[in-house]
Amino acid sequence: MGHKIFQKTINRSLDYKTITQGSCLVALFAICMTFTNLVSNHIGIAVINAGLAVWVLLNYLLYRKFRKDWLFTIVLMAGICALMMYYLVTGGVDGFSILWLLVVPPAVQYCFSSYYSEHFTFFTGIAIALYMWSPLFELGYSYPVTYRNRFPIVYFFIAFMCNVVQHRVDVYRSRQEVLIENLEYAGRTKNDFLANMSHEIRTPMNAIVGMCELILRDEINENVRENCFNIQNSSRSLLNIINDILDFSKIEAGKIDLIEDTFNIASTINDVINMAMTRKGDKDIEIIVRVDPTIPKGLVGDEL
Repeated sequence: MGHKIFQKTINRSLDYKTITQGSCLVALFAICMTFTNLVSNHIGIAVINAGLAVWVLLNYLLYRKFRKDWLFTIVLMAGICALMMYYLVTGGVDGFSILWLLVVPPAVQYCFSSYYSEHFTFFTGIAIALYMWSPLFELGYSYPVTYRNRFPIVYFFIAFMCNVVQHRVDVYRSRQEVLIENLEYAGRTKNDFLANMSHEIRTPMNAIVGMCELILRDEINENVRENCFNIQNSSRSLLNIINDILDFSKIEAGKIDLIEDTFNIASTINDVINMAMTRKGDKDIEIIVRVDPTIPKGLVGDEL
């Protein structure tokens, strides 16, 4: 189960809707930061943010045109990693920009699958630790000792928690896909059963209706004729119920067709009465039928 989930995670394509939302948000953020840095007279950082906005939008257009998931992922992540390391080394605006590195793990987890995001956050964390805990630290911005000692640990903790959450999401997504497949299979099985059952019952019922028709053509007394007529009507009513059962499966499949034709409302009401009388049996139930006399006999619609 775990191996299948891992394999699906690697092969899962990027979500186009998520990529669109993520690219727009990153570009909007970069544009806002560009104006903020211009107002605060940090021209260098403003140029970097403007370049980030243009670069993200160009990558999004590249992905939209060619739909190369792996190419889009590698180029975008490489750019993000380079930008974050630039903020780390230079400190950005008075050392504040290093805090944006803490936003990277959840943002990457949201936009990409676990396979890509876990590798990205891991290698970025290694780069942060190597810079902070090695002599390379002397070449860049002079962070306080507390930042130097604790920031890589905080980054790894946030990255680990994001990876755990994303893994749980992938597990539940895989389980949801299995449940959906099972539900679809159950639906198809039910529809096949209803279709087969309707066909098997319809055949003997048609035989009963046909036999009643033959009996009604013979010379028989009125009592037998009435009983035979009721049998015939009840059989037809049962056939209508069977057709309704089959129609439910058609409705679920989106294939129901309504027949628009002229029918006699009096005949329809009579069929309903006979169906009710047959189902009533010997129960002490009184059936009262009231019909508006102004209803025309000929109506247009689906009689069944």
